[in-house]
Amino acid sequence: MKLLKKVLLCFLLVLGCAAIANAEDIIYLKDGSVVHGTIIKRFPDTGSIKVRKNSGKEVVYKKKQVLKVEHVSSESHETAEKPKKHEHHHAVEASSTTNGVNNVGRPGYFYSDTAFVPNKGQVMGAAGLAFYSPGSQLIVPVGAAYGITDNIDISANTNFYTGSGVSGLGNITVGGKYKFDINVDRLLVAAGLDLSDGPLTGGGYSAFSFDPYGVVTYTFTDGFQLNGQLGLLVNTGYTVSYTIAGKTYSASTGSLSTFQFNAGASYPLGNNLIGIAELGANALGSGNTPIIVGIRTGHDLQLQAFGGLDLAGTVGLVIGGNIALVSE
Repeated sequence: MKLLKKVLLCFLLVLGCAAIANAEDIIYLKDGSVVHGTIIKRFPDTGSIKVRKNSGKEVVYKKKQVLKVEHVSSESHETAEKPKKHEHHHAVEASSTTNGVNNVGRPGYFYSDTAFVPNKGQVMGAAGLAFYSPGSQLIVPVGAAYGITDNIDISANTNFYTGSGVSGLGNITVGGKYKFDINVDRLLVAAGLDLSDGPLTGGGYSAFSFDPYGVVTYTFTDGFQLNGQLGLLVNTGYTVSYTIAGKTYSASTGSLSTFQFNAGASYPLGNNLIGIAELGANALGSGNTPIIVGIRTGHDLQLQAFGGLDLAGTVGLVIGGNIALVSE
């Protein structure tokens, strides 16, 4: 009888351990994403939680990022939570890939920004490559963004260009973005300002411009995301340098203002794979009116590729991609 009791006790212990192993926490974030894992620490003074994801990574989520938390037992895993997991699968994948990095190292699609801002202390950066058939232009953009707070980031980027017999370093652009605190689930609104000067070399001219803009991003529960950006590029005028009989002269033009508009959509196509479509009129040189589609994959290390048409001036083909790194 004692032996039987011991066997039953061991059996119950094994069942209990299995139930604990199968239990998990589901954290619903205000940006529409869903995180599966285990809460391993709570911070009562700030309301933050530390989560060990099912992938093994540990991430801290602040109170204002979290919509709600659910604890799922072994039984609910086998019944009720299976449909929920399927229902929110796309949102889980979208949480890290849709909110990715654009060609100049900022939160965005390929050309446009999104309203996302890196968390405080988070760094993201990208290096890319784009080819435009008109003029056989090749652009190599590189840039990075840094989260000063959870609502404010700063960024900087430039590029190397070659085409039509001219090459050099393009404009140097520095800027920042502020994400507003609004009480609407899955809706993000931000405003930013960019300052730009150049090209730095090879152009024979230079121009300083500033670009205030606003951006709105909305993510549906299935991971489908819509994004829109509107700005006003104010060019203070070009200064052109030229040489005659050994003497260098310069001439300046007046200022010019141009509205900018970018619209895009993205959707999770599968595990770690996001499809993106984008249309823009951004007045930023080559690729200033792109209509393109592409894919993005990855989380901390992101890869993306795109192709389509550049509708500015002579219509031509544009293809490209980039590689991006995002810190925790």
